[in-house]
Amino acid sequence: MDKAKLPGHGLSEMPESPRSLPNAVRVIDVLTYPAVQLLDVTGPIQVFASANDIVANAGGARPYLLRVVAQGGEGVTASAGVALAAGPLPQRDEALDTLLVAGGEGAEAAAENPVLVDWVRERATQARRTASVCTGAFLLAAAGMLDGRRAATHWKYCARLAQRFPLNGSGRCKPGLLCVVPAETALTHSRLIGENRERKIVRPKAGSSAATAIGIPTAG
Repeated sequence: MDKAKLPGHGLSEMPESPRSLPNAVRVIDVLTYPAVQLLDVTGPIQVFASANDIVANAGGARPYLLRVVAQGGEGVTASAGVALAAGPLPQRDEALDTLLVAGGEGAEAAAENPVLVDWVRERATQARRTASVCTGAFLLAAAGMLDGRRAATHWKYCARLAQRFPLNGSGRCKPGLLCVVPAETALTHSRLIGENRERKIVRPKAGSSAATAIGIPTAG
């Protein structure tokens, strides 16, 4: 990414993730809900799917198992009106590498759903890393996962996030922050930053060449 083109914005880099066992398949759960943002679901999924294709074409085993999940497992309708197929919420103690919470118009309602909030909180304890896209941060905040942390979300919702969860550390939400990566929790508010974030997640498992071949070009 050309940081010179991001005046006035803060950018936090994601540290290199620890490698898993060479032959281990990494399970990635993408949580959806009614009125989810279509791009927040399909964008990250395509990054990992492309990594799978690149590795498979090179003769390797696909490194990622991608699952779109939703409460009830009957699929959801995105805010764009497109129906998304989804499986049921996995058992909370089931092995998981990455939990990704998508954002969208329905994020605030989802953050008031005790079933989803409890599931996110407990599922994250099984995940090696947890991330949200855009307003998916509302669910992480509701689950208490932003306690004492800086947070990023879509700039239009930053004040709302701080207002709704003042005790969760989200009062430190800054509209100019594009990406915040504290410890193993990653948040992003744009596809541009999101793809770079996912590429950094992809690199340790699929390799630098696969990560470089995915997503948007970057400078520097």
